[in-house]
Order: sequence, then C-alpha cells, then structure tokens
Amino acid sequence: MTHPIFRKEIFIETAFERRFQAMLRSAWQKQSWHVIVADPGAGKTIGIRDLIRTSGSPAIIAVTAPKNNEEELALGNQLFTALGLPLRGRWSDRKPKLMGSMVQFGVKCLIVDDAQDLSLEHLMFIKELTDQGRLHYGYPVGLCLVTAGRGNTIPLKEIFDQPDIMWLQFRRRLDKLEPYTWLTQPVLDPTNSGRVTMDYLMKLVTTALEWSHAAGETDVKTEMLESAASLLVLRRDTLRIIDGAGPSIEAPQSEPTEQGNGSGTEPERKAMPANHVPHTTETVGTVGEQVQTGKTPKCTFSGVVSIELQRFLDSGVTLVECPDCARMRTLSPSKGVLRFPSHDKRKTNAPVTSQRWAMCETIWEVVGGESK
Repeated sequence: MTHPIFRKEIFIETAFERRFQAMLRSAWQKQSWHVIVADPGAGKTIGIRDLIRTSGSPAIIAVTAPKNNEEELALGNQLFTALGLPLRGRWSDRKPKLMGSMVQFGVKCLIVDDAQDLSLEHLMFIKELTDQGRLHYGYPVGLCLVTAGRGNTIPLKEIFDQPDIMWLQFRRRLDKLEPYTWLTQPVLDPTNSGRVTMDYLMKLVTTALEWSHAAGETDVKTEMLESAASLLVLRRDTLRIIDGAGPSIEAPQSEPTEQGNGSGTEPERKAMPANHVPHTTETVGTVGEQVQTGKTPKCTFSGVVSIELQRFLDSGVTLVECPDCARMRTLSPSKGVLRFPSHDKRKTNAPVTSQRWAMCETIWEVVGGESK
C-alpha cells in the first residue's frame, strides 16, 4: 500500500507472502490450476501486485473478478486491458483473438483475484479460452483462482462438484495434489480463525512507523511496537486507533494557563481527540509531577496495563506507575481492562514513596507505602 507519510508502497515479506507467492510461481512454472483461499485481509492482493512487479515478466497477468456483471464480456475486457490491448470492435470479433494475443505475449499463468465473485459464465469463458489455447496452439496456461473465505467453506467448490460435464472437466484440470489450498498461520490472529491475517501485521508496523516518525525517532523502539500491538489487537474494531494518530503522538499541547486546578492534567485532556473515550481517571501522584509545560516530551509507554483485574481490585490500590518514566496515574477498569493514558515524560528525579502498582522485573506488584 502507498503510505500517506512515507509516500511509497510498503510491502512486508511475511511468511504468508512467501508461501502465497511460492504457490503462484509454481502455477506459473508448471501451468497448473489451483483454487487458493485465505481470510479477508490476509495480503492476497498486495502479494499478487508485488509478484507482478518483481517478476519483470509478461508471463503472468492478473485481473480482478468483475463485480455485478455476470457476462463473459466483462471478464474478457479485463483480460484485454491487462494485455494493454484496445477494446475497439464487437466482442464477437475480439473474443477469438484473445487467446492468440496471450500466446503472442507469452502469458503462462492467469491469476484472478476475488475469484469468489466469478459467475458461471465467467468460469465457462475461462475454460473455453484455455481449451482454445490447448487445441489450437498446444499452449497450456496455468490458473490461480484466488478467493477470500471464512470458516471451513471453500469458495467455488460447490460449483466444481456438480455432475455436469463442464464442471467435471474443470475439476479434472485442478492440480492433483493441491487443488484447493487454505494458507494458514495462527500468528497475529485475534479473531481466532486459525488462519493468517497479515492485515493486522501491516497495521502494527505502519502504526509504529507513524508514531516513530511523528516523535522524530530514527528507529522503532520495542515499547512502541508493544503499545501499538496492545491497542490494535485488543481494540481492533476502533478505527480511530488504527487509522488516526497514535495515543503517544498527540498534537503539541498549548502552554498551560494559571486557571484550573493546577494539577497539570487539563492540557492533557485538551489534547485528546474530540471522539476520545476516556478509560481512566487521571490524577497526579506526587508534587514533583505537577510542573509540566506543553514542550515536555511524550513518554513512549501507554495503553493496556497487564495487571490481572481481580488482583487489581483485591489490592485496593488504584495508583499505577509508568514503567518507563515513573509518572503515576489513578486507573479504573473499563470494559474489563486497565489502560494507562498517553502522558508527558516525568521530569523530576524525586523519589516516589506512595503505595502503587509498579513493574518489578517482569510482573506488576504493589510497592511503597505501608502494607495494610
């Protein structure tokens, strides 16, 4: 995808993309036929585009299944356009010339994206076209029908399983070992589908890049990735988190006035987006934290705090210390989670003695104060 900040197309060569492109290349080299299925957002379209760009060969052409047009003409025009040929003249005159043009251009593999939208006429046209290539030119063409699917249903299988001669012949041409293929991977699978959804990884990487760019960083810190991952996975349906500015790179705050309660939290509330839904009650734990200005750098830690909710409630302690800068906030659960808000980095080195939750080695514990 072309990123609005970096002004260039971003392609991440994930494990899914390597497997996906390997199957496309295999179909290209063997002229084999496959139905390839992956969840929406898995990275199919961007993988096809990258393969065509990097292969540097006209041997692969890719089209998208026509939407809301079941006529063979719609798919035929897509193929003519992919070959760079004009659409002048009647379809009945152009149709017999299409396979000859594919042979002339050296096309070895045809990829149809969103193939779950292909109509019966489209599929019959594909068979007729490739039959013509075999009969008149002795020229087999590989075929990859790339479809989006969910659950255990394989798109197009019901059509190919019909007893009609047309579909028996179509099914015979599918690869004998891998006719239908789910590309699966449990990593980054917050919907628990058991299949890869690289859309989440793309959003994780680009979000972390955006935050780092806005913060003037030349590298992406681990804390930035962890914070982005927590927000994207746990709140994946909240579009403002994915598509908007991250919680740690809010717009620069205005200089505080002498009005208000002097706690230093009012500028933070003003910097929040208008549609922000607060998850915590923000207070200041020490006097040293009260001196803040609009130019104070942001701390990179924010987001979900991994304290078991029942432990948090049983402790009776609501003050939580930022593990990066030691700034404190009073938190309260919202929708079953604790969220540490975006905040300015704590400037003072004064020791903190209040009873609070703090990160100790690898777990959160209650520290400070007098035990009850």
